[in-house]
Amino acid sequence: MAENTLSATPEMSVRTGGSQFGTVGPDASAGLTQSQREIMQRGTALGMRMTPGQATGSRALQQLEAKLESQPMTSGPFNAIRENNARVAARTVAQSIGENADEVSSAVLDRAATRISNVFQNAGDDGVRAINPDQLLQRVSGIENDLEGIVSGFGNHPLVNRLLGLAQDGSATGRQLQSLTSKLGNAAYSQMTGKSGDRNLGLALYEVKDYVDDLLMQGMEPARRATFQAARIQYRNLLMLTSRTGVVNPSTGNVSGRSLANVLSSKDKAGFMYGRNASPMYDAARFAQAFAPIVGDSGTATRAPVQSATELAMRIPMNLATRAYTSAPSIRLAAGAQAAAGATRNALSPVLGPLAPYAQRYLPGQFGLLGTQLASE
Repeated sequence: MAENTLSATPEMSVRTGGSQFGTVGPDASAGLTQSQREIMQRGTALGMRMTPGQATGSRALQQLEAKLESQPMTSGPFNAIRENNARVAARTVAQSIGENADEVSSAVLDRAATRISNVFQNAGDDGVRAINPDQLLQRVSGIENDLEGIVSGFGNHPLVNRLLGLAQDGSATGRQLQSLTSKLGNAAYSQMTGKSGDRNLGLALYEVKDYVDDLLMQGMEPARRATFQAARIQYRNLLMLTSRTGVVNPSTGNVSGRSLANVLSSKDKAGFMYGRNASPMYDAARFAQAFAPIVGDSGTATRAPVQSATELAMRIPMNLATRAYTSAPSIRLAAGAQAAAGATRNALSPVLGPLAPYAQRYLPGQFGLLGTQLASE
């Protein structure tokens, strides 16, 4: 009988009398890095969920979970975890562009784009903003020095020259600056996403756009200033989300956490890779990257036919056991066991406990789900 306890020595193993499993005993792979533990805490605070295998870092458990997930009779709880995490990821992405939604559909993207555009349009008033020519020249020269030998065409870019022309006058109206920042944004986006574009030039133009946006914020009352600043952040997030296919599926509203992590790491190295941005969207992407399934589902087990009505009936209790295995108390127990046991001890015993009695009673070797028994040694 399996005991739901933890000790310094491995106790739990999986044995089989069939052909599909050998023995799951001590797992040297178990253990999370400090970074994973921090990301797990922040991710669960957002509402993310994980399996016991992910919570312990055990490859053996995750292989077992992949098997359970591939079977229609036991896949429900794992599908629920994936659906929950997908909704949390979509919610954080929607919030990053200023929308309160559980999906990022075409309607949500359009609503965000329209609202952000209106905020920038409303900044185009007749008020005059002062421009410090020396400060602007220092900013432009600094960008040029950074791009020396890397990019050509920045110093004589027509939009940069237009800004320098406004600086010679010492001031510009909100309408002039709004028109300029809009064109700079379009030019930068084209360079970042076009086949013949130059990513470094695009980044440089975004720096100039940021400077123009700073000018636009001059003299704004606090509430209007806060709205404009929020729109600037949301605009940048919207561009990152839509600059590469595969991050957002506008037809379903789903967000790919791993693709989002790839985009953030390439578009915002300082924020994502160096950890300087701890916003919910960034943490959701880090969670998806840190706790991605290590063993995929080939589909073979899912397509395997049910051999008889008796076999189907006997798999029903196994689904109940799987629900217990993926429940919140079991996840907390797994995470706690892993932290207490350390990298050299086995955390399988506490989390496999719910499966043991069902496997011993209902799953003889020929069914090949878990094998003959989950036994304590």
